[in-house]
Amino acid sequence: ITQILNEAGKPVQIIFAGKAHPSDNGGKDLIRYIHELSMKPQFRGKLFLLENYNIAISKYLVSGVDVWLNTPRRPMEASGTSGQKVAINGVINWQYALDVLVILSSITFTIAFYIKNLRISRYVCLLPNLILFIYNIIFKNYAAGILDLIEFFVILVAIIKFEIEIKQQNKEKINENNIKTEEDSKEEINNEL
Repeated sequence: ITQILNEAGKPVQIIFAGKAHPSDNGGKDLIRYIHELSMKPQFRGKLFLLENYNIAISKYLVSGVDVWLNTPRRPMEASGTSGQKVAINGVINWQYALDVLVILSSITFTIAFYIKNLRISRYVCLLPNLILFIYNIIFKNYAAGILDLIEFFVILVAIIKFEIEIKQQNKEKINENNIKTEEDSKEEINNEL
């Protein structure tokens, strides 16, 4: 991240804003850690922590940001609506981008089951669940991470079961063709006799 923030000609700033719930000790520790990082020389002028986050500060952030990441966790957030505001204002909300990945993977998954020769697309649709699992574990949202992992394995088992069924159907077709070929050969021999 140091390299990204300090790359010449491509200015990037990361601005953190928000308040930790009074009983969210992990959130408080994270705010302290971000503050400590922002004081290091390689992050000065690149990494900011805005204090006393409120609606007025939110208004400026929403109108001037390129990418937004909202990380509400039940029951630690007030309402989690800050991420919804940015979407209305045409900003990419990374949290919702992850949700879109899941929706797209579900669509890919459905299409893959109907178009039988797209074997790879069946496995590609697992990536968003894996990404969400990693994301949730990194941000210590373990319950959601476990659900993503369970969904990942449920989809994986469904894909494997589907492929086994396809292989079985193909074997049956081959057997039918072999039986038909044998019967045709016997009929030809009988006709010759």
